[in-house]
Amino acid sequence: MGCGRGRDESGKSGKGNKSGKSGKSGKSGKSGKAGKAGKAGSLSTGGGRKKGKKKSTTHESPLFMKTIKGHGGEVYSASFVAKGMVLATTSSDRTVQFHATTAKTLKAASMPVKVMPIELDEVKCLASVPDADVAVGLSGYAGDVVVFDLSFSAWLASSSSRDPVATERTRFQPGHRDDILKLLLWGGANAAPVVVTVGRDTLVRIHSTSGTELAVLDTKQMRNNNAAVSADGRFFAVAAFTSDVKIYEAVRDKAGAFTGVELAMDLGGHTRSVNFVSFSADACRVATLSLDGSWILWDIDVRYMVNEDPHILHVAALDDAGLTADAIHVFELSPDGNTLAFAINADIMLFDANSGEAIATITDAHGESIRITSLVWHPSSKALISTAAMDKHVRLWKTS
Repeated sequence: MGCGRGRDESGKSGKGNKSGKSGKSGKSGKSGKAGKAGKAGSLSTGGGRKKGKKKSTTHESPLFMKTIKGHGGEVYSASFVAKGMVLATTSSDRTVQFHATTAKTLKAASMPVKVMPIELDEVKCLASVPDADVAVGLSGYAGDVVVFDLSFSAWLASSSSRDPVATERTRFQPGHRDDILKLLLWGGANAAPVVVTVGRDTLVRIHSTSGTELAVLDTKQMRNNNAAVSADGRFFAVAAFTSDVKIYEAVRDKAGAFTGVELAMDLGGHTRSVNFVSFSADACRVATLSLDGSWILWDIDVRYMVNEDPHILHVAALDDAGLTADAIHVFELSPDGNTLAFAINADIMLFDANSGEAIATITDAHGESIRITSLVWHPSSKALISTAAMDKHVRLWKTS
């Protein structure tokens, strides 16, 4: 899947159009009042700590499961690898840590961990796909893409195993003139993974895991805002300055090797720039969030080869929840396509993707005014990982 910084700048959203072009949607904008705690259908979970007290590694929220410790510096990112059985975290302490997150260890007081030092560098983020034995990271100093080979079977079978779980294979420069907005690994069970780097301009570059450039894509939409890939290795989507979201399909040979990319469909329901796009695990649903003041849940399981358009399942107006689009800097659809997770500064908000109703608000998830930097869904959709600026810990939350 992918990694990258949460959105930290945008134009002003205003109140905008509440529904985008929602003619295909039966309802719009009934998203609950999550921004105004205490309304029906929402669960407000209060603050994480009281003023004047030492920072706690617990939280008052009933959704809190545990704090995952181990890093000596700010945690940059978190991602699940090995089909969700391992959580990989990157940090300013120049290590990548791998935490065993099996059903058994998630319930334990502590989890087995493997630490991989990064010599004379740091990894800003790490991306993988469920069925791959490879991950890619973004170098914090040189801007290289770093490719790692993964092997977890011996360690997961016996936490005392001394075998390394990750080794660096190669590094390469992706060739962007502008900053890299998003790093993605694009592949699936029968699709050999390729590395996708998305620039803050309009360029997307695709490389093999050995560093060979395979394709360069120009979205021609003035500026890329966000991007995502589907877990099956089929689709790649870009949210950009314009109001439509383009979804591309990987072209592969019979052996699953990448040979090119083609435009598959457009999501044309918004009226202003789109800030975020996120896939469900089965690649049947997509969620988008726009500066028009709305988010949309889409059904993309359509016959696009014969020009059948994606269907709008639900449109929700952000101001019904007391929110504006520019306040949301992380936006993730759950793997089962039923729940949306937002980060708004230090808070986490959960919404029912099908109805727009508020589910819960976790206030000051990592402490008072500590900005959330990433949210990552567990493959089961029953738990959520969060990381935050200047926090050395990762937090795990239950969502059902």
